This record gives sequence, structure tokens and C-alpha cells, in this order.
Amino acid sequence: MNILLLVLLISISLFGSKFKIMTEDLPPQNYLDKKGELKGFSVEVVNLILKRLGYNDEKIEVVPWSRGIATLESEPNAILFSMAFTPERAEKFKLVYPMAIAKTYFFTHKDSKVKITDIDDAKKYKQGVVKDFSQHKNLIKEGFTDFDFSPDVETMVQKAIFKRVEVISLIPFQLYSEEFTHLDVKSLKKIDLSYTESKHTIGFNRAFPDSEIKKWQIELDKIKASGEFDRIFKKYVKE
Repeated sequence: MNILLLVLLISISLFGSKFKIMTEDLPPQNYLDKKGELKGFSVEVVNLILKRLGYNDEKIEVVPWSRGIATLESEPNAILFSMAFTPERAEKFKLVYPMAIAKTYFFTHKDSKVKITDIDDAKKYKQGVVKDFSQHKNLIKEGFTDFDFSPDVETMVQKAIFKRVEVISLIPFQLYSEEFTHLDVKSLKKIDLSYTESKHTIGFNRAFPDSEIKKWQIELDKIKASGEFDRIFKKYVKE
């Protein structure tokens, strides 16, 4: 028997909980609301899959992204979402996807004189990003080197609103999430240039049996095909 799989089975028998499920605080996919309750369209989808598979005792833990990735690599019963698909992650983990498919755009203040028609134009401006997020890594791959780092998406958006950074990168549904309704997001404009498209996944440690991954994929596919995903998504995104 595979050693990692054996460790997984032992951990289940010892601790009762079948999985260690983690997410980060990143609205509107997954976040803690003002009452400390875990919300988000990805959270609802994962909870729905758990319910349909009969896993009624599982809890989702909110952790910093760096810790989540490290745990996903090291613990055989670990699950982490929402994770942007990359070829590297597909090699390292087992993935169920897509929960959402999203394009990343540049945004600037509506009063800004920033002019961007292609990637080379965008490189003329300091880019507001959350360090080590997929947008940051994708910009590095495109040859960007000048960044203004924020600890989270909300801080990054506030900097753009108050003109403390000229250009930021994010997925539009992040900007229009219900968690950002207290911000003057209408003061920002989207530049009609998308530089990457991401598929959001549920990541599993490679010790998970393929049969388990298949069950999760089947349930996600059903949720997408039935229109349930669209209904859930619209609860959190008010474009």
C-alpha cells in the first residue's frame, strides 16, 4: 500500500475527521463576514459537495494562503480551495475543476491618465498586486518587475481608489463582491485588456485515491450543469 495513503487512513481512524479542508479569506469566493461566519460562492459549492457525498462532519478552516499550500503538500488528507489552475499545480496536486473560470484585467482610477493598449504599455506603470497571488506570478511571467505590494485584495483596491497606485490587477468579480460594497469601487475603471484566464480548482494532496477525486469531480460537474453554480454565484457578485 502507498505509504501516504496508509498515513491518510490512519489519520482518519485516529481523529475521526476524514479531511483537513482549508481556504483563505478572499471574497467573494471564500471569506469571513463581519460576524466571523465563513461565506462565499466557493464555500457553498464545497459544502454542497460534502453534503451530497455524505461527509456531514467536515469543517472548513480559514488559513493564510502560504500555510494552506504548505499543508496541502505535506498532509495526506489535506484539501485547499479555491486554487488557480497551473501546470505546476496539476503535477504537484490532484485537482477538481473548474469552479469558476475568470479573466484578470488591469484597473485604474477613472480620473487617471493611464493609457494601456497592450502588455508593453502596462509595463510602464507600477503594478499593485497581492504578493505571491496568481496575478503577481503571472505578471512576473510576462516580464513585469515594478510592483506595489499589498497584504490583501481590499488594501490593494483602496490604494487604487485613493490614487496611491496607478494600476492594479484583479478578477472583476472580486471587485464587485458584496464584501466590497463599502468601498467606492465605481471610482475605478476596467482597462479592456485581459492578460490571463484562470480556472479555479479544489486542490487535494496526491495521496488521495483517484476514486475519491472522481466522486468530487462528478458532483461539481452536476452543480455546474444544473445551474446551481450560477444561482450561488449571483448571491455574492453584484456586477
